[in-house]
Amino acid sequence: MNEKIMEMLREHNVLFENPVTKMGEIHRKLLEAEILVEEKRHNDKELGEDEIHWWIFLKERNIVELKAKTQQVLQSAQKLKEEATTLRKSLIPKEYSDIINGLKKFCITYEPEIQNYLDYVDWLASKDPMAVIIIYNYRVWGSTRRGDRRIVPDSERKEATMKRCVEIALGLRQYMQVPAIVRQYYDVDYDQFQDMDPEDYNKRTEFPWDLVISRSANEILVDVEDYFKGLRDACRDILSEIREYEDSVHILHDDNFWKSFVRHVMDIPVENMLWDFKETLPIWQKDNVSKKKKRRNVCEFIASFANMKGGVLIIGISDQMPRQIVGLEDVENKVKHIKDVIRTDLDYENDLTHFKILHFEKEDKICLLIIIKSAMRPVGVFMKKFLKSGDALNSLITSYYPIRNETGTVNITHTKFRNDKPGMKHDSFDFVTTLYTNYSGKK
Repeated sequence: MNEKIMEMLREHNVLFENPVTKMGEIHRKLLEAEILVEEKRHNDKELGEDEIHWWIFLKERNIVELKAKTQQVLQSAQKLKEEATTLRKSLIPKEYSDIINGLKKFCITYEPEIQNYLDYVDWLASKDPMAVIIIYNYRVWGSTRRGDRRIVPDSERKEATMKRCVEIALGLRQYMQVPAIVRQYYDVDYDQFQDMDPEDYNKRTEFPWDLVISRSANEILVDVEDYFKGLRDACRDILSEIREYEDSVHILHDDNFWKSFVRHVMDIPVENMLWDFKETLPIWQKDNVSKKKKRRNVCEFIASFANMKGGVLIIGISDQMPRQIVGLEDVENKVKHIKDVIRTDLDYENDLTHFKILHFEKEDKICLLIIIKSAMRPVGVFMKKFLKSGDALNSLITSYYPIRNETGTVNITHTKFRNDKPGMKHDSFDFVTTLYTNYSGKK
């Protein structure tokens, strides 16, 4: 490699000391969280493809604390992003050392903000090393931005890992880990040869180092600004997801809303894709229908909602107009029974349901609502098939995938589900916000 380039790369050594190394510590912990989460993703379908939603809706145990700490660190992240933009616009280097010294001065000047963000990362890691992924999430960074900044932290070569992480966080090394100055050197060299007449290759004038430095500064400072933008945007998205969580929890536990909703939709005669009325469920009826068929029938209701936009199964209301609240007896045991059926007969790895018991005082009746998420993957119902081979009769456990339509349910293939419902990154109660907007009287 060109000796002048080697000399420039040695100038990075002034960055490998406090407080600049705090940027390397932040990035190392982001990378470690990414590795842990990707390992978990192979075996845990609950994680889905949206790390922020997964952590906040399924793992976080103290939303209030997370919200307060994220709001506080957002101020530091915003400051760092704004000052990184100012640095990009104001730094006009003559030498490569001007870029390095500019980055060092930036880290020294805004050490309190960097330390604040590092403390936030450390706090998340103390809860669970995987919790840090809510900062380094796919939603904000995407596969390309994370891929460009990816190395595998080496526990046996901590100093080397730290140096590389500092370079990545400060935009000095990206894209297959090639230093920006090296890439720009070869790009300028190539461009110069392209512009020359082949007969003049041996007559090249002095190499344009000023152009290499100018291009390198632009690339490095844009990447630094982008890095702090990512840290800032992650905080914003965490807070946005917390608001969604708070809204959904509020709605799911708001008895007054659900009572109002039930009374309102009881008067709507047409079929709806988001709710269905049942006076009772087949599994609670005594008749000649087999228990297996009754269990599959319940799971078909659940799966048909989950495979669409989600919905509410309202039990204890007559399904013929004019509808009446007829109520249920022994509801708690009935809920246990349904949960057991879902757990054993529904082909899905995550919990999709929220059960709500409502007491309608006027009628003094108890109704049951099963509120069902929209699923990110196909939800199937287990069914045993019998296959005859010669004189032998063998059984095979398979699944079918019901969806709701205007007249009831129909079955679709696993592939059609993926084609008709693309892009979902997590199971979702999003539809309840629509119900709340339309049927709570609040806009």
